[in-house]
Amino acid sequence: MSAKWTDDGTRVGGITPSAAKWNEPLISAEIWGDEILTNPQWLRPPVRDRFGRFIRMAYHHRGVLRYAGYKAWVEAEVNRRWPGVRLNWEVRGETVAEVSNASWRVKCPYCPGAQVVQPGEPFVCVECINVANDGYALAVTWPDDETREWIERILLARPAPHNMNWLASKGETVDTLIAENLEHGFPPEIGV
Repeated sequence: MSAKWTDDGTRVGGITPSAAKWNEPLISAEIWGDEILTNPQWLRPPVRDRFGRFIRMAYHHRGVLRYAGYKAWVEAEVNRRWPGVRLNWEVRGETVAEVSNASWRVKCPYCPGAQVVQPGEPFVCVECINVANDGYALAVTWPDDETREWIERILLARPAPHNMNWLASKGETVDTLIAENLEHGFPPEIGV
């Protein structure tokens, strides 16, 4: 059943996943539908610093918002690079979500590419289309919600987005990030 929405972005029935509640751009209900209301990742407001900055996921990026969801964006990007290619979203193998330049991303294990990722969605690289994995998608492993919140709070204490990085593949932990902040004279986390 499709959700009903008013012109101001309010869901008929009273739930509003809009800028009025979280100060975020409204994601079109026509594009995203009930997923906003049923996926816990959508309901979790981002951790923000005192300036309103936050660590972005795929659905915060304009390119992804232009399409009907993350998979549609990946398919459009692949078709722009490799016209006529059909993706295989069946999962075989896994990779890890990391933060790079204030965005949750996956570094492709098969090529130098990296791209934004979305919780609950598999990874297919738009550059190499996972050919080294026989074209199969990869499951994306995310930190648990509490760890992810800590990572975001620590990274947001850094002044420049190009320094907001957490590389799990290089063994970085929450303690590593705190130590880096203190070493460079930044607070251990936002709000401290």
